[in-house]
Amino acid sequence: MGEYAIDLRRLRYFLVVAETLNVGDAAQRVGITQPGLSQQIRKLEDELGVELFRRNRRSLELTGSGMALIEPARRCIECAVEARRAAIAAADNVAGQIRVGQLAMATLSIFPLIVRLLTLRFPSIALNLSELTTIEQLNGIRSGDLDVAFIYAPPRDPALDHLVVNRERLLVAMPARHRLATRTAVPVAALAGEDFVMCDPAWEPMFDQLVVSACAGGGFNPNVTHRATGLATILGLVSTGVGVTLVPASARHMPRDGTTLRPLRPSPPQLELAMVWRRADAGEPSHIKLREVVHEVIGVHAHSANFERASPPRPPARDDRRHSLR
Repeated sequence: MGEYAIDLRRLRYFLVVAETLNVGDAAQRVGITQPGLSQQIRKLEDELGVELFRRNRRSLELTGSGMALIEPARRCIECAVEARRAAIAAADNVAGQIRVGQLAMATLSIFPLIVRLLTLRFPSIALNLSELTTIEQLNGIRSGDLDVAFIYAPPRDPALDHLVVNRERLLVAMPARHRLATRTAVPVAALAGEDFVMCDPAWEPMFDQLVVSACAGGGFNPNVTHRATGLATILGLVSTGVGVTLVPASARHMPRDGTTLRPLRPSPPQLELAMVWRRADAGEPSHIKLREVVHEVIGVHAHSANFERASPPRPPARDDRRHSLR
């Protein structure tokens, strides 16, 4: 059986090269040197006994054999991933129920990714989700009615522990025909004298305090004329023209006609979403798996965000060596 073995890593490399048809680009994506990638592709061709790519100085093309390998290679990778997940799940044998409280605004950011990945990795762990205010969640954690809470600005409590799962900036939401709507960024100080629509402090006190603090950074206190208990309602009021407000950047995922969102200059302190749990329950197997998933999602989320911000424009190729597999 060993004579038919194929290195899965080389299949992954092959798929990236087949997608990009550019070894330089593919090497950057898989994180190895261009000569190293070329060598791995050559070894895969030797293992299979066929040529997968047609090479010349200016281009790289898939051969018939290369085209035929794409779908089977993808299936092999998918099967390997699924096999690993099944083995891990069977070894862990973790089951149970986690009672989770979350803010309505949290469902617009990283929270759905956490729920999805936990469900995929550990289908025997059931999540009982409740949309609650910060005060309700903290009361639930302390009383034992909740196991985990997702809130803004967790309290300093020796009985509780927390992990910051997401940070997002504040944006100004204003009527679409507002005098500042044509700007690409709005100075915080330019909002002085505007009527504000804000959340009810009893609904989300930490968010209310952050908005007040952001306005103070611009040298004024917000003139609050309307209050509401939901982000959708707040944006709805803004769209009618009764005032402006500050919202998390994730509010871009719930666009509303008649409302324009713009970044603030200078950017106020970021809004931090944290997962909170009781220290006494930290050793529960299902809780451990939840935290593992959360750490993984945080890493992927942060890497994606940094990649989008940090990737510079690709310079034009100065020669044809980037295409060479030789």
